[in-house]
Amino acid sequence: MSTLMLLSLCLADPSEAVVLEPIPVVQPKGAPTERRITELLDDISEAGDDLETIPSHPNVPVRFTGSSWQTWRDRVYRPANAFDLDYRTAWVENDRDDGLGEWVALDFERAGGDFKAWGFLVVSGFAKNNYMFRRNNRPRRATLTLSCKNPTGTSTQRFDLRLRDGRMPQVFRVPAEMRIVLIGACALRLTVDRVYRGTHYRDTSLAELRLLLCRANDLRGIGVSGMP
Repeated sequence: MSTLMLLSLCLADPSEAVVLEPIPVVQPKGAPTERRITELLDDISEAGDDLETIPSHPNVPVRFTGSSWQTWRDRVYRPANAFDLDYRTAWVENDRDDGLGEWVALDFERAGGDFKAWGFLVVSGFAKNNYMFRRNNRPRRATLTLSCKNPTGTSTQRFDLRLRDGRMPQVFRVPAEMRIVLIGACALRLTVDRVYRGTHYRDTSLAELRLLLCRANDLRGIGVSGMP
């Protein structure tokens, strides 16, 4: 088994998770399409940090894994659906109940050490339309674990995401003093802890998860929508 796969399956648990709430951002009008998500990130960059994302960053090999996923007819709700910048697709777990403890992960490698983890972007639920969003479960609280293993050791962080119940992108910012440099074999994993219950189904869905990066040597302020 590869180092990347081992990281996604066996992430460490060094300390209590840090609670993160969504920060106030100017939400895109209409559904969270790829263009509108990109515009949202551009707005954050103009307010303070120059952000990039994984997946999407050039020359960064990635792998998508998950605890389970559903197949219905000819549709496969695989882990990769949560990382494709397409709100019309989603990862859907395959647990018999609410999917508590189910997880989806992104494994990647960074060689240069020129970026830090600024934060995360989440589009919760089956966000294709409001009809599908309400019928299926949506994550309410989730543990997000970020780990990087390199020759000098392993850096691991855990965050308790407090998600709002809506289809729009939610941005979570890591405190500046906690941002780890991304170097070596890294893994990002989101585990479902609590859900907003759907009106018809108990399947928990996640439309999008992005790791947001900033330059490791960027010393500018991190103001977003008037925040210090």
